[in-house]
Amino acid sequence: MIDVEVQTLSGGTASVRLHSSSWPGIEWGFENDAKVWLAMADPEYWTPGTVYFVLIETADGEVFFPGWCGDETLRIPLEAELGPESDELLAGLPLVAPDDVRDYLGIVDPEPEVQDPDRLILDPEIVDASVLDPLTLIGIHLKTNGAIGGGTLTICTHIPAGWNECVMADETSSVKGWNFNAYVDDSGVLEFWLLNEDGDVSQPFGKIGEVDTGGEGIEVFVDTSTIGADGTITNDDLVTLVD
Repeated sequence: MIDVEVQTLSGGTASVRLHSSSWPGIEWGFENDAKVWLAMADPEYWTPGTVYFVLIETADGEVFFPGWCGDETLRIPLEAELGPESDELLAGLPLVAPDDVRDYLGIVDPEPEVQDPDRLILDPEIVDASVLDPLTLIGIHLKTNGAIGGGTLTICTHIPAGWNECVMADETSSVKGWNFNAYVDDSGVLEFWLLNEDGDVSQPFGKIGEVDTGGEGIEVFVDTSTIGADGTITNDDLVTLVD
């Protein structure tokens, strides 16, 4: 970084910190009747007086950003986004108030992402509280009479709002019995599905049963004897409540 004295829009002068890689482009601008603009970095995140990037408008109206990776990270993506009018828009950018930049460039705020319940994991670390607040968290003890697919597949619970925890259908987990939690809604109905070893909810093998929890902790038994080693399911009534 180098310290240089520059002229401000108000006609005064100021000392700024500039990355040395921008200087050759600035000198070229001075020698070729180009307009040279300095975009200042936000002092909340950078040392006050630091130049974030340099914008140069040539005498022919073309715009580029000198300095290390300036064109790769700014001009090229902006040109692709703004289209044929990119030079004209970028040339006028220095005179636009910061709060008006998005409107000036025609940047539209993205619509809030709507989470698909078919793929939503009901994890309080990643899911908005508004999704989980109407639900009830219950405890489950699950046991199977055998491993599935050599113990490489998983059994996961599901409700209309999304997916809960998964249990490995192997000798050390489901065969011996496994305790875990699940969210249920006011209906109390909890579905059980067979997924791959990664618990990929986007590609379930299929539903293997459902029970009415009554909104309370339950113990269930899953009959895995008819489930193929490859995850083939021929019956969706394999889960029963244990009294």
